[in-house]
Amino acid sequence: MKGWQQLNGLWYIGNRLLIPCVSDLRETLFQLAHDTLGHFGADKSYALLCDMYYWPNMRCDLEQSYIPSCVDCLRNKSRTTKPAGPLHPLPVPELRGESIAMDFIGPLSLDNSFNCILTITDQLGADIRLIPTHINITAEDLAVIFFDNWYCENGPPSNIVCDRDKLFVS
Repeated sequence: MKGWQQLNGLWYIGNRLLIPCVSDLRETLFQLAHDTLGHFGADKSYALLCDMYYWPNMRCDLEQSYIPSCVDCLRNKSRTTKPAGPLHPLPVPELRGESIAMDFIGPLSLDNSFNCILTITDQLGADIRLIPTHINITAEDLAVIFFDNWYCENGPPSNIVCDRDKLFVS
């Protein structure tokens, strides 16, 4: 085969040593490279190893098996997001229809050409609206649905509670 050579009983591909799948030899190489670099991640560990060693799926083994299970990395991993603040309960509204909650349930299986349900719930009373809709509606479509199914009958709420769905943010 082109690029393969045997030297002193060891197999090489180009100038990289072919590492067989023998006991924990590959894991030991990962550990030496990863710990030597100071637990910097898969890219730097792979860069150190790939010039000297080869085995099939070496990068995949490193990224998907070794790095996610590294005890030191798991213990000392820094946060990538801001820590969540304390939760505050929502104030109890004084009037019915003053505060409502809106959310989408879906995607669901197709039924009469609808694949999603918009829920509008009065936070104080027991008024709940379940409105069939489509998962890919626009913000303008949502405004029309809200107007037809809530606003015309109950008037404008002073507060709408929702998750950060793309339609509510737009």
